[in-house]
Amino acid sequence: MNTLVLYAPEQHWVEDHERIMRRIARWARKALSIGQADRISFPDMFKNFKEILELNNRALDLIASANDKLSGNYVFDRHYIDTTCKEIADLVLQLIYLLNNMVPDKYQGLIEAYQRIESEIKRILEGQLVSYTDKYILFYKDISSHDLIEAVGEKNAHLAELYTALNLNVPRGFAVTTTAYFSFMEYNDLAPRIKKILGRWLAKELTLEQASKEIKELILAGRVPRRLRKEIEQAAKRIVEEDPAKIGLFAVRSSAVGEDSEFSFAGQYTSKINVPLDMLIPAYKDVIASTYNERAMEYRKAKGFGEEEIAMAVAVQQIVRPRASGVLYTFDPVRPENETMLINATWGLGAQVVEGKVPCDNFSVERNPPYRIMDIKVVRKQTALTPGKGG
Repeated sequence: MNTLVLYAPEQHWVEDHERIMRRIARWARKALSIGQADRISFPDMFKNFKEILELNNRALDLIASANDKLSGNYVFDRHYIDTTCKEIADLVLQLIYLLNNMVPDKYQGLIEAYQRIESEIKRILEGQLVSYTDKYILFYKDISSHDLIEAVGEKNAHLAELYTALNLNVPRGFAVTTTAYFSFMEYNDLAPRIKKILGRWLAKELTLEQASKEIKELILAGRVPRRLRKEIEQAAKRIVEEDPAKIGLFAVRSSAVGEDSEFSFAGQYTSKINVPLDMLIPAYKDVIASTYNERAMEYRKAKGFGEEEIAMAVAVQQIVRPRASGVLYTFDPVRPENETMLINATWGLGAQVVEGKVPCDNFSVERNPPYRIMDIKVVRKQTALTPGKGG
């Protein structure tokens, strides 16, 4: 016959464990800064904590699975991407809710960060560009990450690299980011109106010239948000104040996403040179309006770009007064097998070289040290482009 024996633990054993649990609860509340009014019971807190760990592990498992799919050994479709992103987002939102339930109001910033990241992921899934910074302005010295290319465009990124990585003498300047561009477009509710015009163009209801004109008029009529206007003007004034020569004139140049990459938008966007401080904002609008220049629109269509893949960052650089300017081709575009570089140069500013308006001196230089000059052709130069004092 089996006998079941019931017994009660000694009183001091129970008291010891209760005391330990109370100490753990006090420690947890102190560590998480829970006030008297915010206290939740320790069992509830521990339950929340276990659920947080479970949610975190499930989210990490989904991320690990997605990374496996990217290895190239799996085939997956758009449905998998959409559902995985939604599952991870839902798990993270639950996790944030539980954290705030444990410690009320302590992690409100997580909700804002979640909303921002979810919005960016949604834009990516819709095929739109995302700028990986919340800043409107980035000085060249602060652009060091390859991740910022979609925020500043290739041209700004390359100029910053010349300055930060190679320590070359680059005219002082800053990038007005694609974040600023998106802000301008949203502030003026331009995206849906531009999309409608583009739809009419693609349906051949409008000519290319008409579509370009209508879109640029919308952009030029838009208002630059106050914060963006202020930051552009302050950044430009800072450059002038730190310059011994106090040259208050600037070049305002396009730096669209994709420009100066494997795709060439050379000459398709607008650049303004010798712009005084009080004209920087109109010049900025001129450059972003040039996103919809006729040649650029036709080129994007021919190359298969979606208009949602386009965003215009802008380069703002202090004007210099050069004795000579030119263009360097690191490969001879006609005879790349020659292992030579080509330099085309003229007096003064280089805009006329790029535009092909003046004859240039030509230098052929070896691509490898000691970089011998292989050939020189000097032409008669009768004019030079120089910056006027008043812009």
